[in-house]
Amino acid sequence: MEKHVNVYLFLYLIIFLEAYFCMSLFSTNIFPREYTKVVEKHLREDYG
Repeated sequence: MEKHVNVYLFLYLIIFLEAYFCMSLFSTNIFPREYTKVVEKHLREDYG
């Protein structure tokens, strides 16, 4: 039973990664520009 669960989790991970990759091909930027600016600001404040 546990082997089947691991196989399903692996398949879901592969499908998710493929879908993410396809989305990144069609769209130049998945995240909005404001979101990336806020994240960069917080990372600079935390890590210099």
